[in-house]
Amino acid sequence: MNKEDIKIGKKVWYYPIFGGTERKEATITSEPYEMCGTICCFINICSSVVDIENLEERI
Repeated sequence: MNKEDIKIGKKVWYYPIFGGTERKEATITSEPYEMCGTICCFINICSSVVDIENLEERI
């Protein structure tokens, strides 16, 4: 996903392993921000931030 696509309340697929096939249903719970050069956000199923590249919009 792109930084512009990250919106609080948006339903997404979260891939715990980048490029993997396992995915989990999640909801974005924060605005995106940069951490150590990586754009991250919070989702409802993790207690820490996730890289937005591990997210895919759920349709």
